[in-house]
Amino acid sequence: MSVPSRPPAAVPDIAAGHAGVRGRTRVSTLVMIATIALFFLSDARYQLVSLAWSDAVIILVLATVAGFWWTRRGLGTGDGAASRSQFANQFAESALILSFGLAGLLGLLNGILDGAPGSSFAGVVTRKSCHRLWCTFTVAGRPGPHVNPSIDIAAIDFVSPDATVGDSLDVQLKPGALGRPWIASYSVRILRGTAPQ
Repeated sequence: MSVPSRPPAAVPDIAAGHAGVRGRTRVSTLVMIATIALFFLSDARYQLVSLAWSDAVIILVLATVAGFWWTRRGLGTGDGAASRSQFANQFAESALILSFGLAGLLGLLNGILDGAPGSSFAGVVTRKSCHRLWCTFTVAGRPGPHVNPSIDIAAIDFVSPDATVGDSLDVQLKPGALGRPWIASYSVRILRGTAPQ
């Protein structure tokens, strides 16, 4: 008596699964690079005078909520430790990408859409520090009733102004389309020990 043969059990396509994971990883990496580049472009071209704690909190909350929704939509909640681990990793990655992306996008909009006239002042460099590719200048003399009359200007080293402590900089500030003042331009006005022309 012949025993009826059973159809072979379906074998999961492990290679295809790995290929899919690699593909998602490459896309995530490219998106991460793009959002970080957007953030640094925004910060270099439309640098804020200062970042309020409330702005940082709002960006983090929005990125966390959006990252959770995006991860849940893409992976689901799943069961078991492996699924929870995968969900946590994907969520952390999504929240980080969205944080950089939102901060960069809002900074760009704040500067690009700002059609208001700027205001200029002559400040004095009270501190300068350079580390690798970046230099930071602390400029005192900002007019008006501000909590801190000094501002920090960050610039890439090879395009930063040739100024040191004691030199004077002309700084132009604009109010920002989103109400966040930003540094529109700056240039060396008087070098220390040089008489004005």
